[in-house]
Amino acid sequence: MKCKFFLPLTGNITGLSRLRLDYGLKLEVFSTRKIINILNLAKGEDYYYAIAHLFLNGMSSNKKKIFCITKSISNNKEEVNFEHIKLLITKLRLFKEGNIGYWNTHFFYHKRYKSKFVTSDSAFNTFFHNNVVVSYSLDGREIGVCNKFIKKIKLSDQRKLKIAIDNFNQSYSNINDELRFLSLMIAIEALYSKNSQELLSFRVTRNCSIFLGENEVDSIKIYKDMKNLYKIRSEIIHGSAGKLNHQNLLLLRMYVRKSIVKYLITSKDPNKILDNFDTLGFRDRIY
Repeated sequence: MKCKFFLPLTGNITGLSRLRLDYGLKLEVFSTRKIINILNLAKGEDYYYAIAHLFLNGMSSNKKKIFCITKSISNNKEEVNFEHIKLLITKLRLFKEGNIGYWNTHFFYHKRYKSKFVTSDSAFNTFFHNNVVVSYSLDGREIGVCNKFIKKIKLSDQRKLKIAIDNFNQSYSNINDELRFLSLMIAIEALYSKNSQELLSFRVTRNCSIFLGENEVDSIKIYKDMKNLYKIRSEIIHGSAGKLNHQNLLLLRMYVRKSIVKYLITSKDPNKILDNFDTLGFRDRIY
């Protein structure tokens, strides 16, 4: 018996309808009424549990339509591989800034019978407690570029990159800005530090500015930004209220995003690149 898998996405999302997905996945827009009607097919405790999570995941807002990842399947739930969905969300986050994740609940339903509510234990269970609401929106010019980006970018199992990507994603699901910020600092340190803790903040700040800088002026700006971000990190760790704000959080996430993407596009091992930084200055370009 055929049924449909669907997983609602979180965030204020627009313009994703023309994205091309692999593995039989589709992006569809569901009305909130349709989702509630599907939930009405659930029975007993499943229904009440699903309704509770529905509101926890943002359906209590005035959204009339919600993007969902869907797939037509048989009753064998193994046909839906969450690794493919996690990969898609990661690539969308790497493409541009914006709140996009997915519910910690997903559903299997057959319209003539009933729906089955399932709780996911994925690390991408995303609750948006943060006050900075950056919508995820792709305009007509970006759709084609994003489709090419999704095809081109291959995530790496190289240890430093994996740590950076995992913590980059974690910065979207942590429950407060301080934890998000520290996740991003772990990501940037994984990419730009060697095993030694000696002069850690200086090395990370300098290496990041050289790697990402388009020219000398740009490298100096990045260096100053990173020095300020490291001061905020120190204040958080030592219990000070500090100067962390949403702009600083988004600035650090931008540098983490650009760093990950540049490493992935150039297919370079961070460990090998790190050996080159000591001989380079702000006027030098590494790639």
